[in-house]
Parts: sequence; structure tokens; C-alpha cells
Amino acid sequence: MATTKNGIYYQNNYDAAADVLEDMKKMAESIDGIVEENNNTQIQQNANIEQINGAVSNLFQGTNSMMGMIRDIQQKDIEQDTNIQSLQEEISELEEDVKANSIIVTTEEATSLQVNDASGARAKLNIKGNYRQKTREGYNLLNVEKNFTVTKGFVSVPINLKANTNYTVKADDIITDDTKEYATFIFKDASDSDVKWVSLHYDDKKTTFTLSEDVTQVSIYSSTNYPNSQSATTTFKNLMIYEGTEEKDYEEYGKAPTREFSAEIETVKDEVSIKKVNKNYLKIADQIVTNSGITLKIEDGKHYLSGENTGSSTVLELTTNVTLKPGTYTMSTNSNSAYPYLQLRDANNNVVGEDMVYSDNGVKTFTLKEEKTVVKARLYFGSSKSANELALQIELGSTKTDFEENKEENYSLDIQQEML
Repeated sequence: MATTKNGIYYQNNYDAAADVLEDMKKMAESIDGIVEENNNTQIQQNANIEQINGAVSNLFQGTNSMMGMIRDIQQKDIEQDTNIQSLQEEISELEEDVKANSIIVTTEEATSLQVNDASGARAKLNIKGNYRQKTREGYNLLNVEKNFTVTKGFVSVPINLKANTNYTVKADDIITDDTKEYATFIFKDASDSDVKWVSLHYDDKKTTFTLSEDVTQVSIYSSTNYPNSQSATTTFKNLMIYEGTEEKDYEEYGKAPTREFSAEIETVKDEVSIKKVNKNYLKIADQIVTNSGITLKIEDGKHYLSGENTGSSTVLELTTNVTLKPGTYTMSTNSNSAYPYLQLRDANNNVVGEDMVYSDNGVKTFTLKEEKTVVKARLYFGSSKSANELALQIELGSTKTDFEENKEENYSLDIQQEML
């Protein structure tokens, strides 16, 4: 027997006796083996195809996911660009707010910031302390502690005072168990000789004196003299000796800051007064004024106008107290007519800003170059017979806007945050 290259048996011995059935059996078995092997190969090929299809499907899914991520990144880039543009616009608007709604005034003593309308603020206003350095003029010539105590005797202190010069010795308070009425200061020259005895009465706490010669030290007693001082203890609070006879507040010894005397740098923690107002500066206290048949009632910032004018030059005068910083303002009556028109006056009855006249139709813009205080608001009705609606307003800027009732809040802010 022999096989083909594909494994099929066949008879190749022509001389052997033929066994047809056996030969056919072997041939059939060989063909079955080939068919089975082909089937197995096909199954494996199908599995490989399925695996390839799965890989291709995963590749498509990964590609779709990546494309989604790319789209998300592109969308975020667009949103980020939009946010940056919005922030830039917001910064620009905030800068305009500062220019339009605040006035900064600087003097030799301080810088003040007036916020005109914080009702629609898009930022929080923080107020923090500043630094300042304590200074001393150096007029206190006595180098002792603020609470200087002399116990049962006297204390000698070096001091340099000039002849024929007026001086003052002063204490803010004197606490003593002495039964006498005063303590004695004995001024001495360089040879330790007495030049002058000065009495500082416990009730007065201040006296003046003149020296006949130069002095280099002073002995401060707890009573009138040495014997009495042996049983007395006296504390002088904020004791000073200075040249001249005028009144001076206590300061420590020595001029500061100098090389010899340093000066403390401290954080300002004073209480700051805060006044918050809306855009309408014209604050008019509750009041009722009547003239020639017209009555104007002011209540909680609202204006109630009633009656009919019976006069020929009717004027209603309202009391107010409004301080206007330098700037441009617009005042309006919201009457939508020539009458009444509004005029502002100071304590000397001078016009603040410019006169509004009937031809202004209830709107007038003016500019102040210096701070002014308005104490009167005058309404001129003339001979107008009808009482129109009324809503008085003063606002910053050169444009009239819708009326708002004046609202003002006053409170104090205690600056406590250290800035060192």
C-alpha cells in the first residue's frame, strides 16, 4: 500500500492478491482523516477570524473614544477662551467701577476712599490697617519712667537746664500717702549746690519756674523735705520737665526716632467709620413743609406732594446735610416739567454747584472742584398751579438715571489684623 501526498491510501503492488474490501476500508479511513483534519483547520481559521473581528471592533471603539476626548478638549479650549475673555471684560468693568464710583482724596494726614454706590458691587471691599511710626519732639527733658515712684526719700536724676529760662514741671496724676500738700524738686548745679527749690502741689500737678544759673541734676522728694519724705511714698504718672510755660501733652524722654532713641513701628488698628450710601446722595430727614397751598411730606426717603399752588413765586425749603466730594454730579426732580426746579445751598446760603432753572426741565449737571456741604434744598414752584409728582435725587456723573430712594448705613469697622 502507498499514500498520495494528501495521505490517501492506494494499492501499488500489482503482484499481490487483491483484497478489495480491506483496500477500500483503508482508503476510506485515510479520506476521513483528511476530512477531519480539514474540519479542524477550518474551526481554527474561524476562531482566528472572530479574534481579528474583535480586535477590529475594539480598535473602532478606541478610535471613537479618542475622537470624543479630542472633541472634549476642543470644547474645553473654547470654554477656556470664553472664560478668559469674560475675566478680561470683568477686570475692565471693575476698573471702570473704581473710576466711576469712588473718589480718593489724599491729604498730609491720610488718604480717604469714598465709595459712592456699593449696592451692585461685583467685588468685596476689604479695609486693612496701615503702618505708622511713633515720633517724639524731644521736649521732655526729664529721663524717668512713665510711672515714677519715690519711696521714703528722694531720687536724683541728671538733667541739663539753662539759666534765665522758663520751665514747667508737670504730672498727669500723683498718687501718694504723704500727709503734706506737695512734693519738692531741688535743682542743683555742677558742684551739687542747690539752685532752686520747686514745689509741685498734688492737686495742681503743674507748676512753672525760672533758674538763676545752669542746672545739671534734680532731686525729687516724696514729700516737702527730707524728714517728711522718710515716711512717704509718692508715684508721679507721666512726669515731665520741659522748656516754656504752655500746656503740652506727655511724651517720653528724648527725641525719636534718632540714633539714641528708637521709635516703635506699629500697625494702625483704629476704628474706621464706614458710611455706605446708594447712588442717591440727597438725604433729607423726615419733614413736612407747606407754602401757598402746596405740601411736601418726606418720609423714609419717599416724597409725597399734594395741594395746588395759590402763590405767584412759591418756594419750599427743605433741611438736609449732605457732603459732596469734588466731582461731577447730576441733580433731578423727576417732575418731567419746568416746575418745580431745585437749588442747593450751603450754610452761608451760597449756591452749591449751579442753579437749576425752569428751562432745565428738572435735570441739572454741575461740577465741584472742592468739597461742599449742602444744608438746604429749595424747590421753586413759581406760579405753577399743579403739583406734579416729585422725586429728588443727586447722583455722581453727568447722566440722569432712574430715581432711587436715598439709603444710608453707618457702622464702624475695628481694624484688628496685624500687618507685620
